[in-house]
Amino acid sequence: MKETGTSRAAITRVLFEEYQVKRPTIERWLNGHSPYGRNLGRILIVPEFFYVLGAILGDGCIYFWRHLYQVWVHGEQEFVEKYADKVSKCLPLHRQVPSYKRRNVNVSFVKINNAELYFWVRNIRADLREIQSLLNIGNRNVNALQFMEGFFDAEGCVKIINDKARTIPKICLDFTNTNLALQQIVRLLLLEELGIESGISIQNPGGNRKKTAYHLRIYRKNGVRKFVENIPTIKMKGDKLDLVKKWLEKENWRGKANV
Repeated sequence: MKETGTSRAAITRVLFEEYQVKRPTIERWLNGHSPYGRNLGRILIVPEFFYVLGAILGDGCIYFWRHLYQVWVHGEQEFVEKYADKVSKCLPLHRQVPSYKRRNVNVSFVKINNAELYFWVRNIRADLREIQSLLNIGNRNVNALQFMEGFFDAEGCVKIINDKARTIPKICLDFTNTNLALQQIVRLLLLEELGIESGISIQNPGGNRKKTAYHLRIYRKNGVRKFVENIPTIKMKGDKLDLVKKWLEKENWRGKANV
């Protein structure tokens, strides 16, 4: 609002009436400071910002607790450490954000207090169309790849489809999320930015699942190849990476590489 020329009085009124942000806090924010001393400051709209958004929309949550705007991300240690490095690059001084490991469970997390990031996430969740507008700030292709990388690191998996008829297992990339609209945005970005065709299937609630899950899947070999070549996901490693490479190199019965 400040960048569009909106007056300080109008900004104060909107933030106070719509978001219940106290007026002294708004004044500090307008002067370039973080809303509270224990927050991490402003957020830079750099390519890494879109990885952060993708990761939070996949495996993150936000809270307003004891006058602090909190943003949490949980997951495996490698993912959380990568997220911490990415979010550090979104801070003006590139302050290194720490990650932590929960006791007695194989889950790590990053918690930061940042009002600006909190409101970015809150507003995007309320209107996912905001993602498309944000991607145009800077290099859209680079931003989109970062967004898909963060979302896949949070919600994706590399599925190995094996049966007796296969000498080398087939590979499928799978994004799983309960928000169909978000999956459709990612599906469109895959097609527009990488030329990758994908499909969405529905998994109804059952067992421990209380919500319908939507699986965005890439089956075609050419699509998997493009994804691997352009998006350095943490999900592609070790034995799984070796299987993917073998499958991509395998020729079909005509003696040509499968697509």
